[in-house]
This record gives sequence, C-alpha cells and structure tokens, in this order.
Amino acid sequence: MKKPIRPPVGRVKPAGRRIGAGLLSASIIVITGLLIGWQASRLRAEAPAPATPDKAAVPAPHLVTAPEEHAEEAAAPQTPPPAVERAEPMAGPGVEPAPTYFPRDPQEWQGMLVNLAIHPACAQSSDCGLARACRDQVCAPCRSDPECAPGESCVLDHCLITARVRCRTRRDCPGGEQCMLNEFSSDPRNNAEMESFCSGALKPRKQEWKAPEVDDRAPVHPSVQAEELLKQLKQPDPQ
Repeated sequence: MKKPIRPPVGRVKPAGRRIGAGLLSASIIVITGLLIGWQASRLRAEAPAPATPDKAAVPAPHLVTAPEEHAEEAAAPQTPPPAVERAEPMAGPGVEPAPTYFPRDPQEWQGMLVNLAIHPACAQSSDCGLARACRDQVCAPCRSDPECAPGESCVLDHCLITARVRCRTRRDCPGGEQCMLNEFSSDPRNNAEMESFCSGALKPRKQEWKAPEVDDRAPVHPSVQAEELLKQLKQPDPQ
C-alpha cells in the first residue's frame, strides 16, 4: 500500500503568513474607521448649539399709518404750552420808572401833563425845574399861585412868569378855545420863555398876495464918446 504524498511544510508557511497579514491590515482599517466615526459624533455632541436671535433685539417693522389716522391726530385737542409770565420792569440805576401823570380837568388842554414819577427834592420852588413848585420838599405840579416862586403864577399845573400869562383856563378863551402852553426853555426853571395862550392864536393868518417887484431898468454903463476915444488912441505913450 502506498503512503499519501504530503506537500513540503516549507512551502505552506509563506501563504499562511500573507493571509494573516491581510487580516490584520483589514482589522486595523476597520478599527480606525470606527474610532474616526466615534470621535466625529463626540465632537458634534460637544459643539455649542447655534445662537437663536433675541426677539427683543429684532427691530419692530415700521407701521405705515393711514391718512385717516393722521387726520384724527391733527383733530385731537393739543395741550397749550405753559404761559410765560412777563417780568415787570424794575427800578434801578439807568432804568426810568413808568410815568404817572398828574390828573387834569378833562375839559382842559391835555398837553404837557406833569409826570409824578420824576420828583426831585427841593427846599423852595426856585430850586425846581420843569416849571414846578416845591411842595413838601418835593418838586411837584402847582395848584395855586402862592406855591410858585415870587413873580410867578400857576397855569395848568405849571409855574409861569406872570407877565407871560395870557390865559389860565379855557374860560379865559373865546369861542370854546382852549388855554395852552408852549415848550420849556433852557434856563434852570425851564419857564423863562414859557407862556400860555388861547388855541385860536395858532390859526394861520390870511395874507394878501403881492406880486414880486421886478427891476426892468437896463444896467448903466459909463458912456465914452467916439471922438474922445480916438484922441486917446492917437496920443503917444509917455516914456
């Protein structure tokens, strides 16, 4: 009986090594792929969630109102602004007080009323200007002749030189005319040229028209006779 033939052992060993090496490489590749997949899933799990926009930070859309709404707003009552009180003028250096005039009979002339806000001190009437009288040591409008300086008369609240008084009241003027005063003068009492008169004196007077005189005479020139002129020309010049 014949024995089976066995292949030589040395030839079988290299083929087994190649198969083992291929299995090992495949195992390494599979394990590496699993590790990579596990690492990627881990990174995705640890990554922070994307931030969601804040509702409060999103600007509200601009609303376009209808013309009717604007009309209603315009028709709504508006609250008036607070009133600003005007400050009253204060007296002080360089600030004139508000004028307060001495009352006069409304039937009399109402010009040149006396301003009581101006009242300088005085000792006697001759110390006062603006034709005033000294009353209670203050320059004030006169009420009678004794309150004025000597030689003066009280006319329409002013002290006038008696010689310049033409009227005192409207009763002294004819035809419903009024008694008036002219302007102040530049003297210390301001009444040296002040006088009273009836308003009729202001009416312009009618004047007759006269033709201007025209001098139609010819101008007079010295006449020289022709003979005398010839004689003078013929005379020799004196040397």
